[in-house]
Amino acid sequence: MTRTAGGHRKIARAEAIRFVRESSADVLRPDLLEIAEPRHRRRRKEAFGALDEQLLLALEQGDAEVVSGLLATMYLNGVSAAEICDGPLRHAMHRIGERWPEDPKGIFLEHRATNICMDALNRLRANFPSAATKAAAIGGAPEHDPYLLPSLMATTVLADVGLRPVNLGPNTPLDVLAQEAVEIRARLVWIALTSPLPKAALENALSKMLVTLGKTQIQVVMGGQAAKRYRVPDHPRVHVFDTMTEMAGFAKGLLATRQTRLDASRGT
Repeated sequence: MTRTAGGHRKIARAEAIRFVRESSADVLRPDLLEIAEPRHRRRRKEAFGALDEQLLLALEQGDAEVVSGLLATMYLNGVSAAEICDGPLRHAMHRIGERWPEDPKGIFLEHRATNICMDALNRLRANFPSAATKAAAIGGAPEHDPYLLPSLMATTVLADVGLRPVNLGPNTPLDVLAQEAVEIRARLVWIALTSPLPKAALENALSKMLVTLGKTQIQVVMGGQAAKRYRVPDHPRVHVFDTMTEMAGFAKGLLATRQTRLDASRGT
């Protein structure tokens, strides 16, 4: 809380949202927080699996406001960005993707749903408190991988745990990713692998990337539905995760370790 020139208390919107999440407070006027929260009764965090079908229906119907509102409701009630991405978002997009072979509108539905999810995730991220740490992360999808959503999910999840992520998006050469990671002194690099790529080319690019990172302490995390196709270099700073929740836990550990070192250097 800060005070205005007139002596009034001023609370940042992200701080109000943080308080709501940590205190499990009911939000009677979500519109005052600029959140389009659906008008249904507050749920226990464990009960949000029931919203999967609502999210799927809203994506199929192209209702962007409902999608954004559902994500905001889950987040306000303590569901992490990682849990949202691993659960309802992943399930809904998988169901929509299965419609390609038999539904002539399948491609249209998936592309529209992807754009709606991206907009909803960007709006959700606006609710996060500003990162108190200077620790940066950078990532994207490699060359010839055109998928937008997985890397944006990673961006949202890492921002939620307190990192400052830079999303370079799809079709990013890994040597560019490595060079920029060194330039901004990133603590973590993520690689989203969705499209099956030539194994030899990707594995060679990964090896060159590690050479560029050299003796830095930058950690490399990989994930996505195509990640298990490749031979990952046997390197202590390279990690493959099956879920966003695993990546979030790892990132939290990095931040905790960094804070412990900072405290030790200050003698606290």
